[in-house]
Amino acid sequence: MVHAGQGRFQILSFREGQTSDSRLQNYKSRRPHRKSQKGCLICKRRRIKCDEQSPTCQNCIKHGARCSYTVALSPRVDRDIRTTVQTDWFPHTDSTLFSYFITVVMETMVPLSSWTTAAQKVVSIALDEPLAMHSVLAAAGCHFRYHVKSPRGRCLSETYHTMRACSGLRLYLEMQQVDKIDAAITTSMFLGSISFADMVEDFQVPLKNRQVPFFWVGSQRGLGSLLTLFRFKPSLQSMWLDVFEPVAEALLGLYDDRPGVSGIPAEFATVFDLSETSNCDDHPYLKLLRRLWRLLPVDPGNELALLLYMQFVEGMSSQFVVLLNSLDTRALMLVSYWLALICAKDCWWTRLRAKNDCWAIYEHLEQVGDKSLWKYMDFPAAACGYPYTDVAPAGQRMVDWLRLDSIQRPTLHPASNACESGMNATLASNVLEVD
Repeated sequence: MVHAGQGRFQILSFREGQTSDSRLQNYKSRRPHRKSQKGCLICKRRRIKCDEQSPTCQNCIKHGARCSYTVALSPRVDRDIRTTVQTDWFPHTDSTLFSYFITVVMETMVPLSSWTTAAQKVVSIALDEPLAMHSVLAAAGCHFRYHVKSPRGRCLSETYHTMRACSGLRLYLEMQQVDKIDAAITTSMFLGSISFADMVEDFQVPLKNRQVPFFWVGSQRGLGSLLTLFRFKPSLQSMWLDVFEPVAEALLGLYDDRPGVSGIPAEFATVFDLSETSNCDDHPYLKLLRRLWRLLPVDPGNELALLLYMQFVEGMSSQFVVLLNSLDTRALMLVSYWLALICAKDCWWTRLRAKNDCWAIYEHLEQVGDKSLWKYMDFPAAACGYPYTDVAPAGQRMVDWLRLDSIQRPTLHPASNACESGMNATLASNVLEVD
């Protein structure tokens, strides 16, 4: 209740121990001030004035925060947003979510300097294709839930748009509409992020008590399956080719399908039953072991680190996924090393899942008591904070040796012939044409 009297406003205060008279306080209006329309996202969230200095404002320097600005949209996209959100099919809640996605969420999904250009295109695709729009709104709802509500409780809007995006993507895969591939790739990427972030069912739940211990793997592998459908369509045009091109060489460096044990420490060759005759097509662990060996030296501070780390799942075969969900100890160990890498990245949609599942794997292996693997589990244990004890830990030592070796010999092996033979396309096209 607000009272007006003698030329001034008064408001009620409900602090304990106050009399009814003392609850009436003079209301002091805020001084006129200039709002920062183009300030950084950190200052906007804290609701403080930003000096708009680039690349880092003084407030962020003072607090040691990562200063970032809202993605500048092209005039066409900005105009389309204003027009679209006023139409009947775009409810007020969705309009709010879409604005939230543009101003807050968009830059957090793929932390790359080249993402700014792609972000504008994502907005355009979402405005043109309901399939992509549902995935964008679902991602916005997921981010809002993580930061405002609880990571372990879904929002109604997030659930609705996720279901619509999933059903739309299934329909698209059945019809294989090449002209909508950008919308399908965008949707697949965002759904993969959402499924990885979804902790509702298995937060702190032991692996043996989960219905499908690693249900999120299917969504992470889905993008590869989607792109494979168009492998032999030479007329394929996608804006994602331009996005991937600056990082294509780094991504292709992960492809190592060599047979045998060359480059793999003898200890791990023994643990995973590798021999000179082992090959990536038949051996359930070799391909992922080689990919992990490429990822372990990648510095978490590298701008490409998260993008590179997430390529680990793309290398999982159907055979490996079956082993993983049946809680095969060696498959679990491989995945725990990968999750340990992601634990080092401060990304909202990866960090909680990575620590939760890394801990669950460690807990399961401790209960199973596989002594042949235990001494190598100190590396993932340190990443997720699990109390590790062993007389001769060897995992961190192995990783340190590998990282030192990569510094001394920085040149990676060339991409496998399977990725290069018969292709005259650009590196970016090769990245899209996954196995």
